[in-house]
Amino acid sequence: METIFLVDDDPGVLKALARAVRAEAWNVETFESAEAFLARPDPQATGCLVLDVTMSGLDGLELQRQLTQDGQPLPIVFLTGDGDIPMSVQVIKAGAADFLTKPVNINALRHNDITEQMRSVARQLTSEEIATLAAYYASFASSTSR
Repeated sequence: METIFLVDDDPGVLKALARAVRAEAWNVETFESAEAFLARPDPQATGCLVLDVTMSGLDGLELQRQLTQDGQPLPIVFLTGDGDIPMSVQVIKAGAADFLTKPVNINALRHNDITEQMRSVARQLTSEEIATLAAYYASFASSTSR
Protein backbone atom coordinates (compact mmCIF):
# COMPACT_ATOMS: atom_id res chain seq x y z
CA MET A 1 0.00 0.00 0.00
CA GLU A 2 1.19 3.50 -0.80
CA THR A 3 2.06 5.95 1.95
CA ILE A 4 1.00 9.49 2.70
CA PHE A 5 3.99 11.41 4.03
CA LEU A 6 3.03 14.28 6.34
CA VAL A 7 5.61 17.03 6.90
CA ASP A 8 4.78 19.85 9.32
CA ASP A 9 6.82 21.49 12.08
CA ASP A 10 3.73 21.94 14.28
CA PRO A 11 3.36 18.72 16.33
CA GLY A 12 -0.35 19.38 16.99
CA VAL A 13 -1.17 19.80 13.31
CA LEU A 14 0.94 16.77 12.45
CA LYS A 15 -0.85 14.59 15.01
CA ALA A 16 -4.33 15.71 13.90
CA LEU A 17 -3.54 15.20 10.21
CA ALA A 18 -2.04 11.77 10.87
CA ARG A 19 -5.13 10.70 12.80
CA ALA A 20 -7.45 11.90 10.02
CA VAL A 21 -5.48 10.24 7.24
CA ARG A 22 -5.14 6.96 9.14
CA ALA A 23 -8.94 7.01 9.62
CA GLU A 24 -9.17 6.83 5.83
CA ALA A 25 -7.10 3.59 5.94
CA TRP A 26 -3.89 5.01 4.47
CA ASN A 27 -0.38 4.23 5.62
CA VAL A 28 1.06 7.38 7.18
CA GLU A 29 4.59 8.50 7.98
CA THR A 30 5.09 11.78 9.85
CA PHE A 31 8.07 14.13 9.84
CA GLU A 32 8.58 17.33 11.84
CA SER A 33 10.91 18.87 9.24
CA ALA A 34 11.83 18.74 5.57
CA GLU A 35 15.30 17.55 6.59
CA ALA A 36 13.81 14.61 8.51
CA PHE A 37 11.73 13.70 5.46
CA LEU A 38 14.82 13.74 3.22
CA ALA A 39 16.65 11.50 5.70
CA ARG A 40 13.91 8.84 5.75
CA PRO A 41 15.12 5.25 5.43
CA ASP A 42 13.54 4.57 2.01
CA PRO A 43 13.80 7.73 -0.12
CA GLN A 44 12.47 5.87 -3.17
CA ALA A 45 9.18 4.92 -1.48
CA THR A 46 6.17 6.05 -3.45
CA GLY A 47 3.20 7.90 -2.12
CA CYS A 48 1.88 11.39 -1.69
CA LEU A 49 3.34 14.28 0.32
CA VAL A 50 1.20 16.60 2.45
CA LEU A 51 3.61 19.43 3.12
CA ASP A 52 3.61 22.60 5.20
CA VAL A 53 4.90 25.59 3.25
CA THR A 54 6.46 27.57 6.08
CA MET A 55 8.83 25.62 8.33
CA SER A 56 12.07 26.44 10.08
CA GLY A 57 15.12 25.20 8.22
CA LEU A 58 14.31 23.91 4.75
CA ASP A 59 10.82 25.15 3.86
CA GLY A 60 8.17 23.35 1.81
CA LEU A 61 8.86 25.24 -1.40
CA GLU A 62 12.55 24.39 -1.25
CA LEU A 63 11.75 20.73 -0.50
CA GLN A 64 9.48 20.64 -3.56
CA ARG A 65 12.33 22.04 -5.71
CA GLN A 66 14.84 19.59 -4.27
CA LEU A 67 12.59 16.56 -4.83
CA THR A 68 11.99 17.62 -8.43
CA GLN A 69 15.73 18.14 -9.03
CA ASP A 70 16.48 14.73 -7.48
CA GLY A 71 13.98 13.01 -9.77
CA GLN A 72 11.53 12.22 -6.95
CA PRO A 73 8.46 14.20 -7.99
CA LEU A 74 5.95 12.99 -5.41
CA PRO A 75 2.42 14.34 -5.69
CA ILE A 76 2.29 17.22 -3.16
CA VAL A 77 -0.62 18.81 -1.33
CA PHE A 78 0.65 22.01 0.31
CA LEU A 79 -0.71 23.36 3.59
CA THR A 80 -0.15 26.87 4.84
CA GLY A 81 -1.31 29.22 7.54
CA ASP A 82 -0.03 32.31 5.77
CA GLY A 83 -0.09 31.65 2.04
CA ASP A 84 -1.20 34.05 -0.62
CA ILE A 85 -2.32 33.83 -4.24
CA PRO A 86 1.17 34.27 -5.78
CA MET A 87 2.50 31.48 -3.55
CA SER A 88 -0.35 29.14 -4.48
CA VAL A 89 0.20 29.86 -8.18
CA GLN A 90 3.93 29.20 -7.76
CA VAL A 91 3.49 25.76 -6.16
CA ILE A 92 0.77 24.67 -8.55
CA LYS A 93 2.92 25.68 -11.54
CA ALA A 94 5.77 23.69 -10.00
CA GLY A 95 3.57 20.60 -9.98
CA ALA A 96 1.72 20.55 -6.64
CA ALA A 97 -1.60 18.72 -6.68
CA ASP A 98 -3.33 21.17 -4.34
CA PHE A 99 -2.84 24.12 -1.96
CA LEU A 100 -4.91 24.20 1.24
CA THR A 101 -4.99 26.77 4.03
CA LYS A 102 -4.73 26.08 7.76
CA PRO A 103 -6.63 25.31 9.76
CA VAL A 104 -7.24 22.58 7.25
CA ASN A 105 -10.75 21.30 6.83
CA ILE A 106 -10.22 17.55 7.22
CA ASN A 107 -13.16 16.90 4.86
CA ALA A 108 -11.41 19.00 2.20
CA LEU A 109 -8.28 16.91 2.63
CA ARG A 110 -10.30 13.70 2.42
CA HIS A 111 -12.19 14.72 -0.69
CA ASN A 112 -9.66 16.67 -2.70
CA ASP A 113 -7.28 15.23 -5.28
CA ILE A 114 -5.13 13.45 -2.71
CA THR A 115 -7.20 10.27 -2.96
CA GLU A 116 -7.03 10.33 -6.75
CA GLN A 117 -3.29 11.11 -6.60
CA MET A 118 -2.76 8.07 -4.37
CA ARG A 119 -4.79 5.82 -6.66
CA SER A 120 -2.77 7.08 -9.62
CA VAL A 121 0.51 6.38 -7.84
CA ALA A 122 -0.69 2.91 -6.87
CA ARG A 123 -1.49 2.12 -10.53
CA GLN A 124 1.93 3.12 -11.83
CA LEU A 125 4.42 0.38 -12.53
CA THR A 126 7.96 0.78 -11.32
CA SER A 127 10.76 0.89 -13.90
CA GLU A 128 11.86 -2.59 -12.75
CA GLU A 129 8.38 -3.99 -13.33
CA ILE A 130 8.25 -2.41 -16.79
CA ALA A 131 11.68 -3.87 -17.67
CA THR A 132 10.62 -7.30 -16.45
CA LEU A 133 7.42 -7.19 -18.50
CA ALA A 134 9.32 -5.95 -21.57
CA ALA A 135 11.85 -8.80 -21.27
CA TYR A 136 9.05 -11.32 -20.84
CA TYR A 137 7.18 -10.10 -23.91
CA ALA A 138 10.39 -9.90 -25.94
CA SER A 139 11.24 -13.51 -25.10
CA PHE A 140 7.68 -14.57 -25.84
CA ALA A 141 7.70 -12.75 -29.21
CA SER A 142 11.03 -14.30 -30.22
CA SER A 143 9.85 -17.83 -29.32
CA THR A 144 6.62 -17.50 -31.32
CA SER A 145 8.26 -16.03 -34.41
CA ARG A 146 10.25 -19.19 -35.12
